[in-house]
Amino acid sequence: PTDHLSAVQLLRHMAAAGIWARGTKPRFAASEKMTEVTVIGTPEWYRPDFRRLAGRYGHNVLVPVPYAVETKRGAGLAQQVKGPSGRNPTAMVALIEDTLLAFAQANKLAVERKEKLVTTLRSVTVASGATAGLDFRRQDALSALIVLALTHDGFHPFKP
Repeated sequence: PTDHLSAVQLLRHMAAAGIWARGTKPRFAASEKMTEVTVIGTPEWYRPDFRRLAGRYGHNVLVPVPYAVETKRGAGLAQQVKGPSGRNPTAMVALIEDTLLAFAQANKLAVERKEKLVTTLRSVTVASGATAGLDFRRQDALSALIVLALTHDGFHPFKP
């Protein structure tokens, strides 16, 4: 785990040593000097400037994130929240959006069940929000991550 700037340096050093990120199709099958490995980054690598800075060294890097504008649900949130600045919402915005959705669902259920809101919230899951899913029945409410692969034209949901 490292920040995106250190990751760019690391990827360049790996490439200089003949180690490249593995994709779904081998790039260097005919070369005995090149090795392809699975490179998994951190959510901090999911930044618009990472692709530009990493260049070809970042191709095929996998990045797990809780939210991505490249997904259908993420694109929906981006369309809904994108302001005059034109910037896409962050994972934090998506988590807040889904948490508010969860509270709204829990509040409705709490009234129907005549329970305290906090009791009902512990039974709520959000599978239709902008993130990969919130599940308040568990201690770690984030129940899944979206895995993105970096290609020459940006991040895309990973398809093995």
